[in-house]
Amino acid sequence: MVTKYKKKYRYHGKWRYKWVYKVRYVYKKYKVTSTPKVTNYSPSQCLQPAKNCQSTSSTVKTLATYITKPVVYNVTTNLTNNSCTTQSPSAETDTCSTATCSTSSSLDSGLAAGSSETIDSPQVSYTLVTKTLSTYEKAEAIFNWARDKLEYSFYYNTRKGALGTLTSGSGNCCDLSHAIVAMARSIGIPARYVYGSCKFSSGTMGHVWAQLYVNGKWYCADASNNMNSFGVIRNWNTNSWTLKGIYKELPF
Repeated sequence: MVTKYKKKYRYHGKWRYKWVYKVRYVYKKYKVTSTPKVTNYSPSQCLQPAKNCQSTSSTVKTLATYITKPVVYNVTTNLTNNSCTTQSPSAETDTCSTATCSTSSSLDSGLAAGSSETIDSPQVSYTLVTKTLSTYEKAEAIFNWARDKLEYSFYYNTRKGALGTLTSGSGNCCDLSHAIVAMARSIGIPARYVYGSCKFSSGTMGHVWAQLYVNGKWYCADASNNMNSFGVIRNWNTNSWTLKGIYKELPF
């Protein structure tokens, strides 16, 4: 703050006055509030692309579609005794086809010479069944991919965004959340960010993770540690933490 005032001084034995300026530094007291920034966003608001959440990028959308594509099961059916065996699912084939095979064999001629008796092998049907993932399974698949394929790197705030994180294969908690939110939004799953002060084994620090909206409920998706699973956090104390904000677009 600049203040102008008159100053008295002596000049040749006489008193004079002159204008002078004085600069004073005023420190303002800012009101500190502990109220977190929480907005009741509707699920539709959590589908829009943001600055660091490039959900409309063709790269992000293609990857999310690949991760959540239908799963193909190989089903083997024994038509003789109506038994059915389902083999491990495979996501390599996107087509559904059915093949039926029937074979017969006879006793070894050396052991049953002159015998006309034959033993027929059971008729077997091989079927590829395509199963479309539910919304929950798609959200879980996106989280599992981000947790298993992307490496955690420590740095502050956002540096890469969703596209940069997916391209480089690593990111901090902010950028990992950007990647999850972008992929979820690209296939129509609402997603948002949660910011809080969390207690880790190494100490208390600020932390960001994603939440995906599935079947009327928000599920936590923290891909910063392999111990976590979709909807479950294990790498920090969820019973003692401070909420600092819930965002549809991360401000830092």
